[in-house]
Amino acid sequence: MVALRGDHTTKNQPIRGGVKIQKRDSETTEDKAQGNASLQGAVFEIVNCSEQPVMVSGELHKKGDVVTDMVTDEKGMAQTEKDALPYGSYLVRETAPPTGYLTEGNVERKFEIRQNHVMVDLTGVDEAILNQPKRGDLELIKVEDSTLNRMANIRFSITSKTTGETHDFVTDENGYYSTASSWNPHSQNTNRGESSEDGIWFGTAAVNDEKGALLYDTYRIQELECTGNEGHQLIGFDVMIRRDGVTVDLGTVTDDLTTVPVPEIGTTASDEAHKIHTVDADKHVKIVDRVDYVNLKIGTKYKLEGILMDQVSGKPLLVNKKQVKAHLTFVPKQTSGTVELTFAFDGSKLAGRSVVVFEKLYLKNVPVAEHTDIHDEGQTVTIEKKTEPPKEKEPPKEKEPDASKKENVRETVLEKQPESVPNNATQTSSPAPKTGDRTTVGGTVLLLMLSVLFIGLCIKRIRNS
Repeated sequence: MVALRGDHTTKNQPIRGGVKIQKRDSETTEDKAQGNASLQGAVFEIVNCSEQPVMVSGELHKKGDVVTDMVTDEKGMAQTEKDALPYGSYLVRETAPPTGYLTEGNVERKFEIRQNHVMVDLTGVDEAILNQPKRGDLELIKVEDSTLNRMANIRFSITSKTTGETHDFVTDENGYYSTASSWNPHSQNTNRGESSEDGIWFGTAAVNDEKGALLYDTYRIQELECTGNEGHQLIGFDVMIRRDGVTVDLGTVTDDLTTVPVPEIGTTASDEAHKIHTVDADKHVKIVDRVDYVNLKIGTKYKLEGILMDQVSGKPLLVNKKQVKAHLTFVPKQTSGTVELTFAFDGSKLAGRSVVVFEKLYLKNVPVAEHTDIHDEGQTVTIEKKTEPPKEKEPPKEKEPDASKKENVRETVLEKQPESVPNNATQTSSPAPKTGDRTTVGGTVLLLMLSVLFIGLCIKRIRNS
């Protein structure tokens, strides 16, 4: 509009404004994508809905023309300049959804420019552009590789590689499983994962049995250890959900039989104190069995049980009518190692017997290894008669002379004068012999008297002759 006032011409500036929009997930209405989807990269176009043409970016656009377009950023936001659009009515609509989303949902909004340099806000939940995320399903059949036998009650985990969300599922009696709601409603025991009839659902939105259970994402399928797959190699693999409403058929998932190293044990029995293969027939006997093991599972609980066997009869040894047993529960920290088992019993009446230690190793009450050789010398301990230590001989007693042959002998006692002792020495003296003591002098006198008497008798006999 132009107004003429004398020599002056005045031009009225048209009102111009802008618009900003927010991309949201239609299931959650949040400005955050689910799974591996993204809110970035959505393309929008703005269409002139005014009856009159509008001037945008130097070009005149009639009703129904696209006047400009926008692309959302990593936060799902897009906007024009604050003066990009002249006064009028417009429509913003999505022409290309972002990754992982469908074009269905509230994908267009109408708005008007009525104020100068004012941004029309289409970021709220009621005004934003909402898109449905893509959802799909998967199915599989679990079999044993060598026999193709269907494997029932096999537990798997399925984990989003984007968010880490994880749930379990279980195969049915035919080894079959599907995440589809047509197989098990998602709303049926959702994510319980305890039986083949439990439903499953991924994402933070409310469960919807009309949609697929799995969001647009890459998932890790991992077989879990359970009773049904003991002795098999557990498998894991990735699967991608890319198309909405499509069930990915994983086909036949096989398990190979595992070549698991067999647990083994080797044992050596000996006396506790001396580590030899003999013990005394004592009241308290202890035999220690050293058990070496290999090929055990680290962190798994095992039970070792032992019993003493009579080597001659080949039957369990009985002490007071009871078998001699021992047991030990342990959790190996290495695949190989050593433990000891101690057998305590009364061996006082078992002299001459040989006993053999039998051992069995159990895993979950199932025997996995044993050592039961009745002729194994390393496992045999002989019970010997306890030997008494020799008694010390007492020294022979001196014979007392016959009292009738004793003669009264007068002994001469000599007193020895003490010698002079240096001042720095300690003087010691022995008591003088007392009367009646048998001394060397008295013996000599007695011998002389007997000699004189013998000589006298000899002389007398000669004279008589």
